[in-house]
Amino acid sequence: MKKKVIASLLFSLTICVIVAVMYKEARMNIDDEPKFSLAEEQSKDFGLSNVKTISGNPVDPHLLTESEDCAKCHQNSFDEWKVSAHARSAANDPIYESHEETFAVKEIGQDGITFCAGCHTPEALVTGSVGKTKWTSSKYEQAGTSCIMCHAISDVFPDERQGIPADASYVFSPELVHEYPFANTNEAIESFLIRSAPKRHASDFSSKLYKEAEYCSSCHTQAAPNGKIEQDTYREWLNSSYADPNSSEFSTCIDCHMAPVPGERDKEVAGRTTDGGKYKKKVLDHRFVGGNQALPYLYGDQEMFKLTEKMLKSAAEIEIVDAKQENGKFDFKVKVTNKGAGHNLPTGATDLRQLWIDVEAVDENGKILFASGKLDEKMEVDPNAVMFHSKFYDEKGNLIDHHQVWRIARREDHLIPPKQSKYGEYSFTLPKNVKKITINAKLRYRVSPQYFANVTLREFGDPGTDRTLPITDMAVTKKVIQLD
Repeated sequence: MKKKVIASLLFSLTICVIVAVMYKEARMNIDDEPKFSLAEEQSKDFGLSNVKTISGNPVDPHLLTESEDCAKCHQNSFDEWKVSAHARSAANDPIYESHEETFAVKEIGQDGITFCAGCHTPEALVTGSVGKTKWTSSKYEQAGTSCIMCHAISDVFPDERQGIPADASYVFSPELVHEYPFANTNEAIESFLIRSAPKRHASDFSSKLYKEAEYCSSCHTQAAPNGKIEQDTYREWLNSSYADPNSSEFSTCIDCHMAPVPGERDKEVAGRTTDGGKYKKKVLDHRFVGGNQALPYLYGDQEMFKLTEKMLKSAAEIEIVDAKQENGKFDFKVKVTNKGAGHNLPTGATDLRQLWIDVEAVDENGKILFASGKLDEKMEVDPNAVMFHSKFYDEKGNLIDHHQVWRIARREDHLIPPKQSKYGEYSFTLPKNVKKITINAKLRYRVSPQYFANVTLREFGDPGTDRTLPITDMAVTKKVIQLD
């Protein structure tokens, strides 16, 4: 009996080796083949999204490798990704999900889903299942921006109105990924074959394109259906010195947001991207640390929250300048500099983002002489605060205050471009006999107004859940002025 078992195992192993060798020989030159050239007849309308597939049709769901399957060989990258905003871009982002149901679907119907789905729920869009089930019941919405959705993109292309990749203008091509023998039927044999011929597998899921800022632009440039820009992160970078390949400062998106040490783009950390694989000089971090500290905060992820705050604090500096006493008045400015971000501060959904100066002046006895940028009892910012953000208006001139971006007719921006500074100017009447003034200033950041969170998070957590959004002090300074 024992001999039969051994013989059977040896036979199976021999078959596997033969299949692997045949596969390797048949595919030895395939790395030289072109990936994909977008043709006009291959386009497919996915609602308001620009997404295209290589076939021109919805993708067969069995081609969508689940991210958990990638973890079997890429555990570290998977563990990083699963706490990222990419992993939490859809039904597991309570603010996004609620906004879609509360505003988008009610106002513009199915278009309200497809408009955002190409980047937030791409698996649901490309399989043709978007909007057909309740958010939380579909694994495609739960998948977020998954491994396969990033690593099976073969091309990006310019949006016709913007001239750059925008509104999910990418070509999703999982059909180009070679399906190994025994895929989806025998995991052990499939794994053996991949490890026997890893170059093909690596080629399938990697591309020089993924290092380019244009690749990120396909989802980080967003325009309303009428063509009005909503998010312009890529062009903000493109207009900066960081985009100049001849500059010593040249950096792309991944240099900052996939830095091996989040918040320290110049540090390199060696390691492996595959369990037991080749040791590499530099391993990129798949947490994609950015400016959304609310998501890890809501999920109780302290490590990711701290990394996000570290990133935010590396982006700006604040300084009190031009303080002077004149004609019974005391005047001063607060200078805010975008010292580290390769895009505007803030960026992304700038109609929601709140970046403001909180400042107060006190006398030698601690009495407050002047204050601006404080929070009220509802956690809303002083309406007279110096705020860096955008205001969107509809066709009637009404302020759009709940991110109904499909209504945009006009926008006003008060943002800080890379390497530039902007000022808050202040003046107050100086009481008599004040001998010393201490000015305390801080640059504060929140992903959205609290009133927006109150609406979109109303069903998040248990009834007693604290839905107050976190505020990060990105920069803090103090100046003491002795008066004559």
